[in-house]
Amino acid sequence: GGTAAEKIAAFEAAGIPVAKEPSEIPDLLKRRR
Repeated sequence: GGTAAEKIAAFEAAGIPVAKEPSEIPDLLKRRR
């Protein structure tokens, strides 16, 4: 699968937080520590 929705589903299944907005990604990465 290569669609954005499939990638998001794969990340969420792996327990990785997925940002709906790219600007949210740094906050999500900080939260994982």
